[in-house]
Amino acid sequence: MNVIAHLFRTVNIKIYLAIILAVGAFARLVFITKADIWHDEGYTMMISQFNAGEIIERTARDVHPPLYYLATHYWQFIFGTSELATRSLSAACGLVTIVFVYLIMRRLFTEGTARLAALFVAIGPFAVRYSDEARMYGMAAMLVVIATYLMVRIAGTKNASYKLWLAYALVIAAGLYTHYYTLFIIPAHSIYLAWSRGGIKPTLGDKKWWLAHLLAAAAFVPWLPSAFAQMTRVGAGFWIPPVNAETVPNTFMQFLAFIPSWGYSGWIAGILITLFVIGVVRTFIANKRLRPGLVLLAGWLILPLAIVMLVSIARPVYYDRYFTYCAIALYMLLAVIIVHYPLMRKYKLLQAVTVTMLIATLVYGIAWVGNQATHRMGAIGSYVTTQYLPGDTIVSGELYTYFDFSYYNHTGQPTLLHSKNTLSGYGETSLLYDRQNILRVSSLNDIKNTERVWLVGKTGEHDYYSSTPANWHLTQQLQAGDSEVRLYTISSEE
Repeated sequence: MNVIAHLFRTVNIKIYLAIILAVGAFARLVFITKADIWHDEGYTMMISQFNAGEIIERTARDVHPPLYYLATHYWQFIFGTSELATRSLSAACGLVTIVFVYLIMRRLFTEGTARLAALFVAIGPFAVRYSDEARMYGMAAMLVVIATYLMVRIAGTKNASYKLWLAYALVIAAGLYTHYYTLFIIPAHSIYLAWSRGGIKPTLGDKKWWLAHLLAAAAFVPWLPSAFAQMTRVGAGFWIPPVNAETVPNTFMQFLAFIPSWGYSGWIAGILITLFVIGVVRTFIANKRLRPGLVLLAGWLILPLAIVMLVSIARPVYYDRYFTYCAIALYMLLAVIIVHYPLMRKYKLLQAVTVTMLIATLVYGIAWVGNQATHRMGAIGSYVTTQYLPGDTIVSGELYTYFDFSYYNHTGQPTLLHSKNTLSGYGETSLLYDRQNILRVSSLNDIKNTERVWLVGKTGEHDYYSSTPANWHLTQQLQAGDSEVRLYTISSEE
């Protein structure tokens, strides 16, 4: 008897899913507030305080679409604006993802495979990490998984209903309004559908396929000018590094254990990737019935990464966290290999040992998630708030500390931004450009009519520390994580 089937078959499915969701919730909640709100999350916290119309307008000036910020706005209206309340939206998306992973795998494979896949997604460290962040990656992953579930249902029906296709189109459109990279799941879905129907011709001849994709495109058309403008601005210069020989190993190890490939020696990372590829290929060859599902999962994992890597040769746009939904496919494929790989089925001890080692690796990865949760801007904000005196001026030395510090600034005094250049109103400055006449400080020498200045920045040497006026005297200093604040008293200039 298959070890996995024996392990799971005696547990009622409702009880099992309840247990797995509890495990998934614990994995997501255990470190969810360990790190303070960081820069990108600070942007989320600030933009979500605008009304819906302003959120859409200001997002159009940044680099992402607006749906996640709108969802956060209404989520905070119900649950509040604390770190836990805001991040819990992503955690909830992660739990929904687990349920739909189970539903997908049960249709494509077996009950045992579905249950094991749900477990792996519940404790998959990359999925956990981006279920703990007040950003759009967990929500995008959930929408991709739901769209995939709908596609599996469509492929499993000879004449799928318009209602099913409509639901698919709407979820795809929602994905595009959440993160642009959800677009790259569509090729994987189309290849899977063509495989299931015996060729590309039946798919292209299906008017419902055309109508669904046209509907999704039409729903996105109102945002298309904004998306095009964002991509044009990104093309003018962006911070993402180019792809190289370490890109694939790094992504794989991030998905598997949330550590970069250099965290292992290179040859170990190479061996693990090779074993994974062999496992997928050998399982594909040995199980004809499972091939459509394997095609879907492999395409889901590989195609988005490959497409963006090719684009990144000309312009770097590849970043691991943009592919959280691909990590879900990796965990699902690992479950398929363990349950259906011929050697695993033949040697039950090997299967049991592999499951144990993989669970240990995933849990180790969750520990790394907690280990890397080191941002401490909350301590800086609390220190300034408790030591603040009426009349003090508070300045963020750079944009990269402005949003997160502003979230923790409870003095009632607005945080000023030190910026030599006028704020363009694009990118992150979309939240500040229309108030820069009162918020922007082009030079620290321009700060007048105050006796004390709090200067917030990053640790280490920075221009804003070295360029303080001669009559500024450092009296207090606090470092927390990679954040720092310095209090200066200002003497009268002689």
